[in-house]
Amino acid sequence: MISLDQLRAAARAALGDPRAAMALVWQHIDAEGAPLEWAGIAYESLLAPGDRRRGGSHYTPPELAAEVVAGTLDSCAEPPAAIVDPACGGGAFLLAAARYLMARWGLEPAAAGRRIHGVDRDAGAVEVARAGLLRLTGEAPGSRLRVDDSVLLPAAAWNTWLPAGRRAVITNPPFLGGSFISGTLGAAYRDRLVADLAGGQRGHADLCAYWLLLAQRLMAPGDRAGLVCTNTIAEGTTRRVGLDQLLARGATLTAAVRQRPWPGEATLHYSLVWFTQGPAAGPARLDGRPVAAISAHLTADARCARRLDQNRGLAYNGTKVYGQGFLLTPDEAARLLDDDPRRAAVLKPYLSGDDLYGRADASASRWVIDFGDRSLESVQAEHRDLLARVRELVKPERDQLAGRNTIGDKRAQFWWRFGSAAPSLYRALEGKSEALARVLHSHTHQIVRVPARCVFSHALAVFPDADPARLAVWQSSIHELWALAHGSSLGAAPRYTISQTVETFPLPPLTAELAALGRAYDAQRQAVMANRGEGLTRLWQRLGDRSQSDPDLIAWREAQIALDEAVARAYGWSRPLTHGFGELRGQPRFHLATADRDWVMGALSAL
Repeated sequence: MISLDQLRAAARAALGDPRAAMALVWQHIDAEGAPLEWAGIAYESLLAPGDRRRGGSHYTPPELAAEVVAGTLDSCAEPPAAIVDPACGGGAFLLAAARYLMARWGLEPAAAGRRIHGVDRDAGAVEVARAGLLRLTGEAPGSRLRVDDSVLLPAAAWNTWLPAGRRAVITNPPFLGGSFISGTLGAAYRDRLVADLAGGQRGHADLCAYWLLLAQRLMAPGDRAGLVCTNTIAEGTTRRVGLDQLLARGATLTAAVRQRPWPGEATLHYSLVWFTQGPAAGPARLDGRPVAAISAHLTADARCARRLDQNRGLAYNGTKVYGQGFLLTPDEAARLLDDDPRRAAVLKPYLSGDDLYGRADASASRWVIDFGDRSLESVQAEHRDLLARVRELVKPERDQLAGRNTIGDKRAQFWWRFGSAAPSLYRALEGKSEALARVLHSHTHQIVRVPARCVFSHALAVFPDADPARLAVWQSSIHELWALAHGSSLGAAPRYTISQTVETFPLPPLTAELAALGRAYDAQRQAVMANRGEGLTRLWQRLGDRSQSDPDLIAWREAQIALDEAVARAYGWSRPLTHGFGELRGQPRFHLATADRDWVMGALSAL
């Protein structure tokens, strides 16, 4: 039998004639019994990669389509009258749904086909879907497949087109970042999304969020849906536009997979979401395990966290310098300070994310020229030579920002100052000798004690209060679970979003025991770093590797256990916590057992 790669190559060899290419594809499939879904994948290979990326389209592998269909229909007592894919592409979901109807309920192929409906803007893709359904069911789908834009179809048109009775919606809609929607589809299109689907809710939500609301529009109480979504569907504005409103309008999440790598060639991660309109019977399933309920954050609780006033100011993002010309090597800084000690007022260590997690002592590897908010005249009078360096190395780059937007204009006008100076952070650090910091975008969760007199990179979250009891709380597995559930992501790695991970976190009382164990944890960690000469990223990997059983790593794990148990006691929890090796967000980890993770998240949410 021909392979999928050979089929793609045959399609691409048709010298730019899509119809001739697809005729050849079907000829191979018919003659050799290749999967019908391969036709859609071959059709995808005929499209320009740039066109697919701009439209946010990723054709669905057959096994993923089958999983979504089964997750949607498994709980149905009888076959839905209509199964609809409003972004059907080459028909992967339609074929999977027809097969499911035949296998589960014994429907004849033609009868199964009459329940299948699909819409897509791409006429060529719809033609592929038509041909596939005809081959599978023996009956042409006719008007049940149409070329149109599902988002622009009025609700009345849907109700006229789809038969009455129970419905199921299954789809892999386009993924397109909110800031690109207007540029790709037009401002009028975006305004229509906001007005017709999002109830006026604005923000840079991914296009996928609106398709959740479209699916819900097509459903009556008791109907079911399953969607492949961007992995940011439960984060920030995308969550507020999509899942938050979906639940507020009466839906219940019945299952979800928070994040997975795409099984095809696209370098992206995705989420899966299943829901029913109205209440659902029985437990939900999150990442394959039963849970009481699933929130809009795709966490094991129906409630969503809110920001707590008392937590504001506990952590800040660092400084965006915006100009490599501000940075100095330690030798350059030492020479400048030797020449004129008064430069100590504007020369400071610069701590980056690579320094914090990559160096064995987590120290700054560079220095930076920091003129603060001084006027140009003041800097010219006091630090003429340093200003000359910045004028030569930074100003040309800043000049190019003028005219782009208001932020660019400001950065060009004040070229001798940092791009985003984070003044609130440095006001909070005044008079402090130490702070706590962690890298914002990392699988590694380590809260590190650092000198306060630094310029902290924008890649860092900085906690001005270095109390060891605070360190214990932030370093606990309990807080890490909350941060993973409520933070955002960038690619596959979690992002520690302060507004959602710190400002929403219900803090326990700070006890003397927490302070003692915070100091003990910090001392053990520093000893391992110093003895091994390795940074925290590498050591964190060792810590989660069950094959690593050196005494110093065992002692570090024991320090984590003691710290977690003390935090639990500070909350007043009597449940014992179990630690062990397993997986957390796709990474091997030494962490709380799965059952304890769910219990902890529920207890925190209740607070």
